[in-house]
Amino acid sequence: MLSTADFDRLTDMLALPPLVLVQEAADGLGMTRQGVLKAIKGKVLPATRVGGTWVLQRSVVDSARARRGA
Repeated sequence: MLSTADFDRLTDMLALPPLVLVQEAADGLGMTRQGVLKAIKGKVLPATRVGGTWVLQRSVVDSARARRGA
């Protein structure tokens, strides 16, 4: 078991990619929030659930926007 200080030292080294919430993704894609949730559930947009909130990598949203021509 790690002490809190050791855990903090280890996790400070992890670089997380920029993340966006569902509403931010919807705004960036010109979609509704429900449309983004449907795309997540249909595995069209990859996302991760953090607690009760879905998050998407900003790069995924940017790529989807480029494909849509938005």
